[in-house]
Amino acid sequence: MDHSQVGLHNLLERKVELVGYMKQDVRLLGGIMYKAQHIYWGLFHIDIVTKMTSASLALSIFRQSFYDPMRNPISISNGNVDSFIRGGYYGGHTDVYKPRGENLYYYDINSLYPYLTL
Repeated sequence: MDHSQVGLHNLLERKVELVGYMKQDVRLLGGIMYKAQHIYWGLFHIDIVTKMTSASLALSIFRQSFYDPMRNPISISNGNVDSFIRGGYYGGHTDVYKPRGENLYYYDINSLYPYLTL
């Protein structure tokens, strides 16, 4: 589908085409999620439906399968150490402040973070 040819002016006349396109997207995503559920349950006995984000899924897998709190307890840092560590956290935050407008551009940067670490 040529997305540049879709606009508010022709949504109704392209309704059948667009609904078919969206249904296919939903079917594909459903198949991917079904397969992912099968993989994660088989490897870790974790129901991905109970996790809201991939980060919470990763943390659950780590805690369940790899983290030993007796050997490596998580400690709470004092103020100076905490400030030093927090200084290393940056980026990764995006917001949309103006969802509508004229002459706007959309940039898909999903792969930008791995690229920047090279």
